[in-house]
Amino acid sequence: MRFSPDPVTATRPRLRRRLLSRTSLSGLPLLGVSLAALAGVSAAVSPARALPQDGQVVAGAASISQTGAASLAINQSSMAAVIDWRSFDIAADETVEVFQPSSMASLLNRVVGGGGASEIMGALRAQGRLTLINPSGVTIGDQARIDVASLVASTANMANEDFMAGRGHFTTPGHAGARIRNAGEITVRHGGLAAFVAPGVENSGTITARLGRVQMAAGDVFTLDMYGDDLIHVGVSGATLGSVVNTGRISADGGVIEITARAGAAAVDSLINMGGVVEARSVGMENGAVVFYGADPGVVQVAGRVDVSGRQAGETGGTIQALGDKVALTGTARLDASGDAGGGVVLVGGDYQGRGGVPTASRTYVARDARITADAITKGNAQKVVVWADGDTRFYGAISARGGAQGGDGGLVEVSGKQNLGFDGRVDVSAPMGKGGSLLLDPDFIFIKNGGGGDSLADDEVADGLVAFADTVDIGDGKTFNISETALEGLTAATLTLQANDKITIENLSDGELTLGVPGLVTFQAGAGGFVMEDTTDFIHFTGGGSLNIDTTTSPTGLKGDITLGRVGVGSGNVSLKGVNVTVAGALSTASGDISIESSAATTINANVTSGGFLTILSQSGITIDAVMSAGNTLSAFASDGLKVNRDLVAGSSIFLDGDQEDDSMGALVFGVGSITLTSGFELHLDADTSSTSPTVGVSDIFTLGSISAAV
Repeated sequence: MRFSPDPVTATRPRLRRRLLSRTSLSGLPLLGVSLAALAGVSAAVSPARALPQDGQVVAGAASISQTGAASLAINQSSMAAVIDWRSFDIAADETVEVFQPSSMASLLNRVVGGGGASEIMGALRAQGRLTLINPSGVTIGDQARIDVASLVASTANMANEDFMAGRGHFTTPGHAGARIRNAGEITVRHGGLAAFVAPGVENSGTITARLGRVQMAAGDVFTLDMYGDDLIHVGVSGATLGSVVNTGRISADGGVIEITARAGAAAVDSLINMGGVVEARSVGMENGAVVFYGADPGVVQVAGRVDVSGRQAGETGGTIQALGDKVALTGTARLDASGDAGGGVVLVGGDYQGRGGVPTASRTYVARDARITADAITKGNAQKVVVWADGDTRFYGAISARGGAQGGDGGLVEVSGKQNLGFDGRVDVSAPMGKGGSLLLDPDFIFIKNGGGGDSLADDEVADGLVAFADTVDIGDGKTFNISETALEGLTAATLTLQANDKITIENLSDGELTLGVPGLVTFQAGAGGFVMEDTTDFIHFTGGGSLNIDTTTSPTGLKGDITLGRVGVGSGNVSLKGVNVTVAGALSTASGDISIESSAATTINANVTSGGFLTILSQSGITIDAVMSAGNTLSAFASDGLKVNRDLVAGSSIFLDGDQEDDSMGALVFGVGSITLTSGFELHLDADTSSTSPTVGVSDIFTLGSISAAV
């Protein structure tokens, strides 16, 4: 997986500053571990011990007083202070309240007694910022209520002088298996920070930070910009197995939620497992952002609802990024970046074509019932949804990036596996009152499968990402991107681009027809393997007025391939074929559009070609015409190394035939055996050396093996 120190990009400057633009984090774990097995934050912990015990102020100025049998008060008079405790626990009927000079004041509570994890079962309130360190972990029970300006809970320790100076260097690891668990209700003030950093972090409760930041990070050491952007940079000191699990609710409307994990070198993976609800909805012009990031060799699994929508008048959608070495959206995943005045951005596994400085996944999986929505709701444009992997992508879900109901264009959707891609999902980039969006599919090989068989893997075989993230995939014969005929026929994109670095193949279709309703341009772009229809009697039928472009000469690899085309029927759109050797093996027609065929080697016409407009063939080698060709306007065929005409040609305007367009005496115009009729509505030019401004037949370097009838 590629790593960049700038994994997150936002669409608004202020949001960009607040996102995870400086996170230097890597790692994620555990393949095939179910969400239920990982998400258990049990509320059934042992009853909390008494109030915090034996507090000693070791830096700054503060006093501690027990105000009742079940209450404790901490009065802090300096802007920063540190208290060491033998234990820090709060029972269900107990309250600890911290009085501080301002909301910017900071208090570090450190457990040094060597006991177990801190148990917070009651109430904890503070006017300012609290940090709680316990190397054994922290458990917050389901009856707990925490209300503070900001909260940091961690198992990593830091030096007093660093804290007092505002340096958030948590450099001493706690216990390797320690965890921060929350099952209670945590609220930080507007613009505040709720951060939980430990080798394991779990949330089954509620965390709220309106216009603020929530960070849950798996690691055992980290740094925190305590007086800047509250960014956390997580690291590991050894064979730590990091994991973050959510089954509860995390809310930071107008703010940022970052879920990150890192595993040590000796660990297999780190893991981010997101169920429940994660929401950072827009607040006015403040867009929210949610980032799940697990680097080499980590797993990010999203099974819950992720909401960065902006549904109030004038709001736009925010940003969702699910990034890691292996990324999966399960069937219950719902990602929503819709906005009233414009959709947001969703990146799963990487950015457009793996670019943009965003870390890329090696494998990405989107389950059958997973949904990604980034619509413009009322009036505005949709933006971008990308599902990417450097290796394998399997997409079975649904993406919607629609333009607004009252105006606006559809968005850009890319679903790509640079090496292998299985596509049997649904994409909607339509725009009821604007221009439809685009869909890009971009692997090494594309294989369009018969019927609905886009991929041979059944849904139950990819449960928990086991097969989706397999080390090897049996794809056979280089057919590394399987897209079903049914899925392709159901697309509503305004334009469709299928790019294969090597080869595009259309399998023998049992119904004999691939029907495309795309109203704009449909592009098949391939490399050395070219474009092939296995059964040239199959019919590609354009029903939406779109155009066809097949190009096997502009692959990113620089290698070029051949085109073998079966039957194609286009209405008002155009057809463009550009390859090395181009063979038209099935009837090719347009109702009113133009047909252009260009080859760097030979062009062979084995089936009738009918163009409602212009019909042009250019070859840097030879052209052989073994079928009738007709054009509503001008018909032209120019070859460098010979043009052979064996069937009738008809044009509503002029006919231009040249077998030696470079005038190097290397080619000739040859008419085959039998009777051949050339019918031109205006001029008939045989060999480009002859020209006329009136209906004329020009003859030069022409060989006939039969009879020619010319009508002009």
